[in-house]
Amino acid sequence: MADWHRFLKAMNLAVELEFDLAELYEDTVRQAQLDNLQNDTLCAAIIEWACKLSTDSWEGTPAELLTKLALTSVVGQGYVPDFPKNATALGRRLNGVEASLAQQGVRIERTRGKERKITIKLSDEFQRSASSSQNDDIDGGSDLQLI
Repeated sequence: MADWHRFLKAMNLAVELEFDLAELYEDTVRQAQLDNLQNDTLCAAIIEWACKLSTDSWEGTPAELLTKLALTSVVGQGYVPDFPKNATALGRRLNGVEASLAQQGVRIERTRGKERKITIKLSDEFQRSASSSQNDDIDGGSDLQLI
């Protein structure tokens, strides 16, 4: 990846393009990752729910998060076989998607005290792209593109 990035930077200098090839490549990779996440019911529900948050973070128990996610349009359409059935299953599924969601600007932190807590923090880029995609939906719709 580092060699490819270096190659794209060199191509930019050699060809004198008006745009940055490396930046374009990174955006394309990030969008492909988002497309993959949208195919996973849990990730799609988290992204949809996070887009509607009024603050840049949320904290609650796994059971509370599961309840919030169940209200999204992704899950609210009826029985979804691959959606976690309980808070324990949600915790296990989050292990596998944390890194991918972090690439999109949704950071998941877990703490254990008297009870387990999940904190979801949204990056500034995620919030800007989420609010612009909501405006696009109001104006006629476009696909969601994060960071």
